[in-house]
Amino acid sequence: MHTPRSPLRLLAPYALLSLSAPLALTGCAAPVVSATATAIQVAADVIQILEFFSGLLERFSSSTNSAQRHLNVSVETPIEQRALGWENEWMGAAASLVELRECFGRVESHIEDYFERLESETKVIKSKELREEELKKNAELLAKWGQVREKFKQQITLAEKIEQEARDIKQVLMLAAMRNQLDQKIEYALGLHGRVRDVNAELSGLVQETRALLGFGGGRAPAASASARGALESGGRASAAQGGADVGISWVTIPAGSFQMGSISGGQDDERPVRTVTVRAFQMSRTEVTVGQYKRCVEAGVCTQPQWESCAFWDGSKVVVGVVPQSLRWDRQPVVCVDWGQARTFAKWVGADLPTEAEWEYAARGGQSFTYAGSDHLQEVAWYGAYNNSGNVPQTGGTRDVAQLKPNAYGLYDMSGNVWEWVLDEYKDSYNGAPSEGHQLVGSLPTCSTRCDNGAARRVLRGGGWYDGASSLRVANRYSHSPDIRYDDLGLRLRRTLP
Repeated sequence: MHTPRSPLRLLAPYALLSLSAPLALTGCAAPVVSATATAIQVAADVIQILEFFSGLLERFSSSTNSAQRHLNVSVETPIEQRALGWENEWMGAAASLVELRECFGRVESHIEDYFERLESETKVIKSKELREEELKKNAELLAKWGQVREKFKQQITLAEKIEQEARDIKQVLMLAAMRNQLDQKIEYALGLHGRVRDVNAELSGLVQETRALLGFGGGRAPAASASARGALESGGRASAAQGGADVGISWVTIPAGSFQMGSISGGQDDERPVRTVTVRAFQMSRTEVTVGQYKRCVEAGVCTQPQWESCAFWDGSKVVVGVVPQSLRWDRQPVVCVDWGQARTFAKWVGADLPTEAEWEYAARGGQSFTYAGSDHLQEVAWYGAYNNSGNVPQTGGTRDVAQLKPNAYGLYDMSGNVWEWVLDEYKDSYNGAPSEGHQLVGSLPTCSTRCDNGAARRVLRGGGWYDGASSLRVANRYSHSPDIRYDDLGLRLRRTLP
């Protein structure tokens, strides 16, 4: 699976982002509500916005955890290096918090509209018992939203303290006479991070409880209003109303078309003969499935845990089988150490499946002729090269949070690099006899009920991973493995038919 590549990219330091900086949002934009919409329809819209808000919370949590890890690194690392690394990482957390503040304001406005409509509709309920039941639900939801509001204020206050601490540490680093204060300041910053982590966990729980209350029973969402459906059909996030579980998958519509699949020159023998493939329009997940998303399936009792305790992984010098480090298990990183059957089980649970090999390559190319997904310049679009310290991932290795680099023309992130991605097809050593319709796979599929079987046939992997060199990350490159293999650079991406 692994081949090398060129010079290490050095990331330049950057200044902190002010928490008051404006930031344009699209995913959290509140749908325009019709004057005739019912409270339940407005509730469906609020659920969609809260879903995006939950994703921002997850990103903020991942960013703050990433920053904190710089403060916790080995004592052998110079303290100045730890402080600078932390300061740089904090920018990602600060950017997420700006989005959170903007999104929270939109949720607040929309939920007030919901309360007004619910109050108006409740007044005309003829049955006293039903009216009292609705009033009770309304009071419960108001109380829960009040808790969310207060907890979010705590989060903002803590984040502002961390930003001030980052400014102070930057000043200390600039003035040699003040270096003796660095240990004390880093200790204080670690304490703030611990409090942020706790508040974030409580806030996430309260948001989920609010969404469940809006669903009026068992957390089940009512049918979305036309505006909510329109937002989803234009590339928004998946919801339970569309079939499957709701874990915040962001979908991109891939247009119908035809393309030349394979390599005309260069490449490997199994990338030929080149043929014309016609592809129907479909949707693909904007990012690789994350640890946080997969975790929800495990918690639901459908998916089994990634094999964290017995997975093939890179220890910085060689591939070993053992316990995967925590640094690969953060919520915003792509899930790894799952076999083909586990990948399909998750896909089916959210109402999707893995892409065919032809669909994957068509989407990766993005209607363009680049060598890699989105560019001929690999470092713009891919995390790669840990094998011999030749790319933008250091030799210590590891996945990176999804959607950090440039997407391809279809808006898909990490189609080259970060992790390899399972696809549906059985592997054959050439394209002889392969179908010309993109939705048709090579080979057959084993049983899928609640969980999907692995079967025996070798399956295709695509995209290359953080370990690999440039040749493995070409959009035409193919690899294969037995379906029960689990690697620390092997994950999944989803496809589904148009809703």
